[in-house]
Amino acid sequence: MWARTVLVVAALGGTAAAEALDVSLPYVPEPAPETHRLGIGQPGDKVALDRVGVAIRQDPLGTSASVTLSVSTAEVVPHEAVIALAVPRGARVTDVAITIGKTERMVAHASTAATASAEYQRWFDRGKDPVLVQWKDERPEGDVLEIRAFPLTKTDRGRIELTIELPQDMAALTVDAIAPTVEVAGDRTYRKVRRPIVVQVPVRRELELPLAVARPSVSKETSLYAGFAPSMAVPPRVVINIGRRPSWVVPAVSSSEIRKEVKRHRARLQHCYERVVQYRGGIEGEAVLHFLVGRTGKIEAVNVDGTITDEQITSCLKEVVASFEFRAGDGTVQVNYPLRFQLASY
Repeated sequence: MWARTVLVVAALGGTAAAEALDVSLPYVPEPAPETHRLGIGQPGDKVALDRVGVAIRQDPLGTSASVTLSVSTAEVVPHEAVIALAVPRGARVTDVAITIGKTERMVAHASTAATASAEYQRWFDRGKDPVLVQWKDERPEGDVLEIRAFPLTKTDRGRIELTIELPQDMAALTVDAIAPTVEVAGDRTYRKVRRPIVVQVPVRRELELPLAVARPSVSKETSLYAGFAPSMAVPPRVVINIGRRPSWVVPAVSSSEIRKEVKRHRARLQHCYERVVQYRGGIEGEAVLHFLVGRTGKIEAVNVDGTITDEQITSCLKEVVASFEFRAGDGTVQVNYPLRFQLASY
């Protein structure tokens, strides 16, 4: 497209009439704003992507997107889900977990790409429940990864959870997925989605703690794998036990309600420990959650002490506890809730 521009040139130092020059210039459109696309492909011919959940989170480590993929099949014979995942340039997939049917939720660990692929195939052949996230391709807009999960059957659906660290300059994330349901935390639920959905990313606040060690992420050299009895040298799964008997004062909220709320957030509390111990082992012990439940049911104060002193773990635990919610009561409740974190063999 060409645009016509008229330039009016006046004679210098004289009274001559202005001269009009008709100049044709090429039309240059305004540059489009940079897009950050999270593309989620279909999991296979006989496997369906039922639901996509997206939540943008901020913690002392930065801004991340928690993505949940629910997959299923109508077949009785076990099938594998193979999902292409296009992540924006600068984004890093750092955590993966899988739950298939009624099996225990398994958290993936980082390993070399070759080792993780071999472990996945070994347990795939045995019909167990492995999951693998590996690098496949590099494009100008970002990397293309591959998620593989097995086995899915008519009675055993799969739930895949991913944590994706987002670039600091990202203002919006475009979620491109075709699914019956896409849920965006804090926004709305979309039905029968056939078009990209734009999710706003809040302005990143300053880090409260320095990030001493970068978390492993999926790359050309590294994959994330979870499965039964991996032979690679990685930390095993994490078990959280209640340590000493919890105590509380002023029974506005009952002890059973407090236990129920802690149990409801058990996976998030466990994740605080897992994401650090997977690359820095040797951390075990007790973390005592001290929190004050106000009359409105909100947490008014929180602190964590105990034998676990790693700042990345304790700051994450504080953030989880701060999100606890209870019913309104006739007084405040001071809770001291000990949890013991330990590594356990499969």
